[in-house]
Amino acid sequence: MYNDYGYYNFNMIKENPSLMNEREKIPPKIIDNIKQPEFIDEVAYDELAYIINLAHRKKVNIIGFYYPYYIEKYDQARFKSYKDQISKLFNKHDFIWDMNTDEYLPLRTNIANYYDKAHLSYAGTHLVIQDIKDKLELYQKEH
Repeated sequence: MYNDYGYYNFNMIKENPSLMNEREKIPPKIIDNIKQPEFIDEVAYDELAYIINLAHRKKVNIIGFYYPYYIEKYDQARFKSYKDQISKLFNKHDFIWDMNTDEYLPLRTNIANYYDKAHLSYAGTHLVIQDIKDKLELYQKEH
């Protein structure tokens, strides 16, 4: 399932389900019922804060987005908690957008855009990359 670059290709499982290991064969309804608070690793958060602050000190603006959750996996309260904490790292000059808004419902409600209701399929990846390109063009025009 790894390609020549060491990339774990989740789409291969969709194309050939026999490649799944036992952990991945847990029925989706069992996994879907597991509700845990959104976890942000403290060390990773501090390292991200350091990198972003370093960029800001050097007058570098950050461009980024919040990953689009498949609608059935989206828990607004959990996501808001996560987003509120991560958003504190950015400033008004950064260009960050949320792909979990109503604008992205066509992407987020189409199961064909996800191989397992979490990871983007090739089609979903194409749509996200196109959106990034569109947002970057918009950003360039405004700056």
